[in-house]
Formats: sequence, C-alpha cells, structure tokens
Amino acid sequence: ARHLLYPAPPLFLSLRRMSSCLNAIAATTTAAYCLIRVTGRQSTSSHYQRQLATPPQSRTVQQRFQSSGSGVVAAMAAPAAESEATFVGRWSRRSEESINAVAYLQAHGLTPEKAAERAAAPYEQEWRRTPGSTEDGEFLILTDPGTGRGVRSLVYPLGDWEEPFAGKSELFGQEPGKVFRHTTWEEHPTWGHVHLTESVTPVGWETTQRHLEDGGMKMIMDRTYTPKMPDGSGGDKVSSSETFARIKVFKPMDQ
Repeated sequence: ARHLLYPAPPLFLSLRRMSSCLNAIAATTTAAYCLIRVTGRQSTSSHYQRQLATPPQSRTVQQRFQSSGSGVVAAMAAPAAESEATFVGRWSRRSEESINAVAYLQAHGLTPEKAAERAAAPYEQEWRRTPGSTEDGEFLILTDPGTGRGVRSLVYPLGDWEEPFAGKSELFGQEPGKVFRHTTWEEHPTWGHVHLTESVTPVGWETTQRHLEDGGMKMIMDRTYTPKMPDGSGGDKVSSSETFARIKVFKPMDQ
C-alpha cells in the first residue's frame, strides 16, 4: 500500500498549483475556476486570469512535501521521445490490484454499491500520439470506462486546457459544464517520467498522475480528490491507486 501510506510527491506538488473556486454561481452557468502555477505565473487564457484562494488543506500539504526530503527533481516541458513511445498502446485495468478505488468513487457521491460496481468493471484505455500534432508528449486517449456509454476520445495537450462535459457525470456533476485542466511531465528520481494532470471541476479538485513500471508493461495511475464543500472549502482528501497492464496485441478501440 505504498501509494496510500505516503502519496507520490507530485500529488503534493500539484496542490500547490491549484486554487479554490468561486462560491457565487449563476443559476444557469457553471462556476469559473482557476489553476495557479507553482511558479506563480498565471496562464494568458481568460479562464485562468482570476487568482483565487488556495484550498484550505494546501498549507499542510506543502509543509509535508517540504519536510519529506524527497520529491520531484524538475518539471519538464515534454518527455524524451522514447518515454512518450512507451506510453503509447492499449491498457487494461487490473481491478484486483486497485487500492482505495471504491472510497475514491464514493467521495464523488456514488453509493457504496455503485462505487464497488464501477471499481470492478472492465476499464481500458488506448494511448496514441495526437494525429497531426508536432508536440512531443501530447496524447489522444481513448477510454472505455465500463459504464456502457461506449468509448470516449479526448486529447491531452500540455499546458492549460478545458474539457466540456454534457452533464450527468459521475465524477464532474449532473449539470453541464467544463473541467479546467493543466497537464505536464514531471521527473521523479525513481519512476522517471510522470504524466501529471491537475483538474478543477465543479465538484472539487483532482490530480491524476501516471508512471510506468515493470519495464513498461504496467502503468500505475495515482489519483487524489478533494471535494468542494457547500461553503466552497475543501473537504477530506481521498487518494487511490490503480494498475493497468499493457495489451501486447490489440484491435484499435475505434474500429
């Protein structure tokens, strides 16, 4: 349970980049959210111009990170070409190896029964280099999360980006809106390249990091979620870890 006893340093670092959200939400619109970089520089995108209060847990998280004596060595704009290539392929979740996945889903509002069902459902992803893109480290990710809604396709660019959703989302809320994300690569002294995405959603703050193990045959996905409470503050943070195995021979998910 190494991922839960002391979550990976990028999880701590990521919370230093994220801000709180606005409490005032218009009746027919989605709240505006913001990501603050660890460097203190804000994005030029209009969606990231407001500097908002940091989540209430971030001070404690920063202290733990600074006192740990370990952490991310350096932030990277993009991985080496060979590192990018190792992420490309199809991956299948090994649900029996998941740690705290049910609690993670319950924290998003799922019932214990529904959370257990989702955590055990078949879940596959196919990672591809984004067609036509010249940016190393950018991926097109196809996902079948086992919800019965089919395969979804999403480009993960580097830097700030947005993901609109149509509502009725188990992770983002029932109303249509947007998730504000920031994706980068971090260099870890043990794992090497870590693919890190920080997100601000209508219901809270999330960080997802992925790294490879077992000679590139396993992808470990560590997630942390801080729910947004009714008063706009952050609730109790929940972490989970899931293991994905590489599928050596496969048919593309969109065929």
